[in-house]
Amino acid sequence: TAADNVDLVILCHEDERIEMHITEPIHLSDAAAETGVSSAYLSTMFKKEIGYNFIEYVNLRKIELARQMLQDGKMVYEVSELLGFENSTYFSRVFKRYTDVSPDTYRKQM
Repeated sequence: TAADNVDLVILCHEDERIEMHITEPIHLSDAAAETGVSSAYLSTMFKKEIGYNFIEYVNLRKIELARQMLQDGKMVYEVSELLGFENSTYFSRVFKRYTDVSPDTYRKQM
């Protein structure tokens, strides 16, 4: 349907936006305002089409990049700053939620 096509266009746009701004804090409310839909609708659309809500998807993308940075020898606090997390404690909590290990442990395993 036309609505499904619009949803896919919005998702593609947001995926590109996330990629372009991955090193900054990314907020659902900003993304929703930019696309002209509600926060709840945008997050539900992500969940329906991708299997993750908006915040989960952004975090997964950031953690993918964080893993690479840690493998390349960056320190946890550097990765946290480079990816726009509010602080390294929050980054560590998010990292562990998606990988089941702390960033320090992950770094040492490399």
